[in-house]
Amino acid sequence: MAQEWAKSFYNSKKWQDCRKSYMENRILVDGGLCEECHEKPGHIVHHRISLTLDNIKNPEISLNHKNLEYVCKDCHDRFEGHGLGAAYRKTAHTPGTAGQVQLGRGIYFNEAGEVEQTKCFIVYGPPAGGKTTYVKEHKQAGDMIVDLDYIKQAISFEFKGDATDNLLPVALSLRECMYDLAAQRKVDCRSIWVVAGLPRRSERTALRDRLRAELIFIDTDYDECIRRSELDLERKDKEKNREFIRKWFAGYEK
Repeated sequence: MAQEWAKSFYNSKKWQDCRKSYMENRILVDGGLCEECHEKPGHIVHHRISLTLDNIKNPEISLNHKNLEYVCKDCHDRFEGHGLGAAYRKTAHTPGTAGQVQLGRGIYFNEAGEVEQTKCFIVYGPPAGGKTTYVKEHKQAGDMIVDLDYIKQAISFEFKGDATDNLLPVALSLRECMYDLAAQRKVDCRSIWVVAGLPRRSERTALRDRLRAELIFIDTDYDECIRRSELDLERKDKEKNREFIRKWFAGYEK
């Protein structure tokens, strides 16, 4: 069922014409089969990027055929979390974290059998402040972690102290893709954890709003960050690491 703020859009002639033309095109392509399971007849024209208050007036999202798909009711129920009665609950079977059942598109049954939305947390603070340690201590199996150091490590097979800067643009592009998935909640997990420095207030609030996330500040003082950096065997260039820490504290805005 459409939310109140979306009802006028779904009742508009522009949407009705767009929906009708998309369905007609799909019937010409494959007889109108569901674009997900390719078995049952299509029933609902679905937005791949979900409509929000921020994007519903953007025709590139709300009225763009590239953002639409024709799906059967069963597939649509899994996308949107509709039809979550006892019968459907019995059919959901993909495990997420312990005690949960995965429904798709960032929706889960929690341990109490209630529908739970994927949450996003931005863990920010100074270099060597303990951000990654915090996430490791609080994440659950199956959660998605967005950490630039680990992305660089994954694409180079080098530890964070050995990774060269030539692959940094690739790592940043991959992080942007992960941010997009997180923003659209196209991730089937209980929590998404973003690890970042973000000393500038404007940068972290912009990312918070983009990801609809909660900010968690790791408040570690300068001397402790320096001490931890000196003891970290993976951070081999000690002078470079000290400079990173100095720059973060010099630019930090509460």
